Amino acid sequence: MPGGLRFGQRYTLEIVSTRVVAQLRAQVYSHLQRLSWAFYDRAQTGELMSRVTADVDAVRMAAGMALVNGLTHLGTIVAVVVAMFLMDWRLAIVSLLFLPLLVHAIARFQTGSRAAWSDVQARTAELSASLQENIAGVRVVKAFAREEGEIARFRTANDAFQAANLRAIRVSAFWTNYMNFLTAVGAVAVLWYGGRRAMTGAISVGTLVAFNAYVTQLAGPVRMLGMAISHFTRAAASLQRIYALLDTPVEVADRPGARDLEAVVAEQGTTAAAPDGADPAGGDGARRVAGRVTFEDVSFRYPGGEAVLQDIHLDVAPGMKVAVLGLTGSGKSTLLHLIPRFYDPTAGRVLIDGVDVRDVTLWRPSGGRSRSCRRRPSSSPPRCGRTSPTAGPTPPRRRSRRRPGRRRSTTSS
Repeated sequence: MPGGLRFGQRYTLEIVSTRVVAQLRAQVYSHLQRLSWAFYDRAQTGELMSRVTADVDAVRMAAGMALVNGLTHLGTIVAVVVAMFLMDWRLAIVSLLFLPLLVHAIARFQTGSRAAWSDVQARTAELSASLQENIAGVRVVKAFAREEGEIARFRTANDAFQAANLRAIRVSAFWTNYMNFLTAVGAVAVLWYGGRRAMTGAISVGTLVAFNAYVTQLAGPVRMLGMAISHFTRAAASLQRIYALLDTPVEVADRPGARDLEAVVAEQGTTAAAPDGADPAGGDGARRVAGRVTFEDVSFRYPGGEAVLQDIHLDVAPGMKVAVLGLTGSGKSTLLHLIPRFYDPTAGRVLIDGVDVRDVTLWRPSGGRSRSCRRRPSSSPPRCGRTSPTAGPTPPRRRSRRRPGRRRSTTSS
């Protein structure tokens, strides 16, 4: 019967903790999907993977058996202390003289362990990031014969991870054994004071033996409570990292009241005609998105960097072919990334058929006639521009040429 109850307890708790952690992991992943490109420009893939896997798993361990063991052993300690006071309150007080020191040790253990495990989790993230980057870029590493350099870089991250783990182990070992020492001090105090009282006949030898057994029985629960505290502090450090990620603001999001592009165009009546004079409404009188792209005084800079685009004026009619030329870093790709709102401009506006893209929903299901900035992201750039695989720090300039029977605009930024 006891074995069956323990099985049911553990099975139920593991199911609950696994489901809770699964929801937490799904919440973290969902938030990652909503974050903008600017966040991923700053973040490391391995570090994010560590938060979704290692940090969440640390929370699962604390929410599972560590919670049950902690509560069980805490209840055992309380029950033993109550029994000791009911048997002889004087001996109980003497045996618990170490209690203030024990409470202080638990508080110090929790503080030191949390700092140590926070460092471990950070080193884990760095190690994961180094591993992920090296595996993903192994062809580049081999092409430039950088194997030895990358091995040394990984060894440095691995050594830092090992050192952080050893510090956490030392903190746990010291404070756990210190708490066991305080429990032993209580047992010695009981033998000394209880022995003197037994010699005078104030208590019986049986009471002294029972008290000594109770004090000895406290050693195991105190040790296991220390281990549970270690799990809890590690989970607290992981939760801190997880909530720091969840609290990261979504830099590019739908404005309040944002609507589908087609609905806004139809309401404002801003549909632009194609160069060949075709009716964008399709002959049924309904306004539809033609795809005219306009940049009005657009400037953009990456966080902490210099301006990549500055005062860009560009109007691309539906069907027009545009080539954006420039050296590496001149902002060609950035210019196109502003259209589907992968980034928002630092200044100015980007318009589609006269509608500011920030007034349009970013995404909507593709069913029906719903349209947004990113319903078909692969089709947006080709309709309004072509990019060269190179870019560079050339100043913005515009030039255009006309040929018989064909209109072509060449723009570099």
